[in-house]
Amino acid sequence: MRRFVLLIIGCLAVIIPTMVFAAVPGQLFRAAAALRVIAEVPPKPVAAACVPSEDWVTKNVDLAKVRETWLGWYNVERAKRGLPAYRLEPQLNRTAALWSARSAMKGVMEHKRDGTTAYYDYGAIKGWFKNLGLEFKNVKSITFTENIGRGPYSCKEADCTAKLLKAIRYSFDYYLAEEGKAYRPHFNAIVNPHFTMIGFGLAVRNGQYFITAHFGTEITSNPLRLCGS
Repeated sequence: MRRFVLLIIGCLAVIIPTMVFAAVPGQLFRAAAALRVIAEVPPKPVAAACVPSEDWVTKNVDLAKVRETWLGWYNVERAKRGLPAYRLEPQLNRTAALWSARSAMKGVMEHKRDGTTAYYDYGAIKGWFKNLGLEFKNVKSITFTENIGRGPYSCKEADCTAKLLKAIRYSFDYYLAEEGKAYRPHFNAIVNPHFTMIGFGLAVRNGQYFITAHFGTEITSNPLRLCGS
């Protein structure tokens, strides 16, 4: 009948069959030493979790150039009014890309979050951002806003960047044309003095572009980093 030895190393109890080490005196002690080493070696740190950027890059388009151009349009208008320039925020690029992609898949460009009926439900959009890890500093009741737009677009050229920029310029000019009107939410986002950052998301489907611009004061939460950043 096989017998076993109970080896106690610190708080670790290991049952080892005696017959395994009978032929090699001292092997049991070497095994015990190895177990002590394993117990003392700290585990390797696990890489921090990350989230994908969610860029929905359409074919033959330089999305980075599109975003920089879009940002430039805003900052030209802000400079004319003595306002500080916006900066591109990768986290807002991600949220904007998510909303544009969702809109393209549904074929509807709207602010309504699931389960809401109001055209622009601030609380629902706030909750949507929070679910993505983003919360914003409240500056005189200003935290974030969302501009959306869509329009016709089609391109089969080797590089469609310029054609797409020409298409989405229509939406920006529409926002700009609200200046002086009683209802001007998109224009207000262009010239709001409390927002400091902007994100831009784009999706193309069925001959249309779907764009989202997200604006924020300052991110006060600690969202997961974007993979690759």
